[in-house]
Parts: sequence; structure tokens; C-alpha cells
Amino acid sequence: MEMREQIIVNFLNSGLTQSNDNVFSDVLTGDAVYTDYLGYVYSGIVEIRDWFRGFNKKVNISKWDVMQFIHQGHATVIEWKFIYEQEGQNKEFEGLFLIKFNKHNYITEVKEYISEIDKDGQALYV
Repeated sequence: MEMREQIIVNFLNSGLTQSNDNVFSDVLTGDAVYTDYLGYVYSGIVEIRDWFRGFNKKVNISKWDVMQFIHQGHATVIEWKFIYEQEGQNKEFEGLFLIKFNKHNYITEVKEYISEIDKDGQALYV
């Protein structure tokens, strides 16, 4: 399980930077699927990488912390906290990823679920 946790941390860290090409290749299968909280689906390393690049051009991420990991078979759920600045406004989210792995510990699928946190620290369900 420790290996999966490190793989997930590397995946999250790659989302924080523009230099994520090698990391995505090291942790994702070529046909991995990422489904964001709005239901948009990104298929394959190139499309997932390009989505992260586009997002990073619009925002300045200041925090992406993992609160806990829950492992079950070939899947891991992580609870996380995410803070970024966009157009002079700070936004804060708490969320979950359901991450599925193949037998070689490459990520095959990521499903994202989030709640936006308002300025008073209350969850605004998205």
C-alpha cells in the first residue's frame, strides 16, 4: 500500500507543475481515464496531461494535501484538500479521488468528487 500512496503523491505533485510528462508516464497506463467532478472524461496520458497543463495556466495552486488513504483491493480512495488562486480570488476545495490500479500498480482510472469550501469554512456541495 505504501507504494500506491507514493504513486498517488507523485501523480498529485505532477498536477502542481508544468513538468509532468515523465511522472504521468511513470504512474498512468497509456489508456488511463480521468473523470472530473463535472463529468468531463479525459482518456489517455496525453489528454490527461493536456487537461492539467490547461488548468495550471489559469490558476496558481498553493496547496494540495492528502488527508487520508483508504485501500480496498485494486482501488484506493484518497481524501484531499486543494487551494488555488485564480484572477485574484482564492478558492478552496475538499474532495475525494477513487483511483483504480492494474496489477502492475499503474493508475488505470481516476474519478474526482469535490465540495467547494466558502470563506467561512463551510462546504458548498458541487
